[in-house]
Amino acid sequence: MDTGETNVADKVERMKALYIETTKHSHYQRMPRFLEGLIAPEDLRKAHDRFDEQRLDYFASKLDFAGKRVLDIGANTGYFTFEAFERGAREVICYEGNAEHAEFIRCAAGIFDRKVVVQEKYLDFGAPVPEAPFDIVLLLNVLHHVGDDFGDKSITINQARKKIIENMNAFASQTDHIIVQIGFSWQTDYTKPLFPRGSKGEVIEFFRAGIKGAIGKRSPSVSPKSVMVSLDTWISMMATSSAMIPSASSGTGPSSS
Repeated sequence: MDTGETNVADKVERMKALYIETTKHSHYQRMPRFLEGLIAPEDLRKAHDRFDEQRLDYFASKLDFAGKRVLDIGANTGYFTFEAFERGAREVICYEGNAEHAEFIRCAAGIFDRKVVVQEKYLDFGAPVPEAPFDIVLLLNVLHHVGDDFGDKSITINQARKKIIENMNAFASQTDHIIVQIGFSWQTDYTKPLFPRGSKGEVIEFFRAGIKGAIGKRSPSVSPKSVMVSLDTWISMMATSSAMIPSASSGTGPSSS
């Protein structure tokens, strides 16, 4: 085995160890597809499928990643980071505050044929992103962790709801498109529902009201802003500057039922 092969083998073993290490958000994403020939799924001890591939396919059916600058916030182990490249993105920057996950992405990038910029820190939503502007921002399963993984830990759940919208709308002048996924509970605590009835309709209305007036700030005459909302891991919805988010009964996007 030559030095190059040994180096890849070492990185693969390190990635296995990093992936299976138990952290708050471990085992969340599937393995980036370009690694599937190097790492057997059974080696990862991943018990649940969160439909990453199906969500990605839906996102790509609505937005063309080809030639785009993409920001992946809360990249976890990089499935969407690397898959954005596979869909043709010209540059991807990811922010990941978990040290093990950030190292996993760097190890994977070491055997990947394109440069991935990894910022090992939680994004400061209160300041402009230094690498902005972007074409697409991925905000997947991040916003409802405000007051927990990042931000002021003394806020109440009502304040958290306001911060979720503020943090998302902070990107209105920094990107053309935002894809956002949000959980139904605050701080991953099912006793703290962000929406009293835990319904799709509540989430849709929450974002419909929240994005009003915030879309189309960067270059509305060139490219209409859009916000695509992925509800938990099941439903995806689209909103643009000229079309409201569909109703909860519209059936848009992949569903579990």
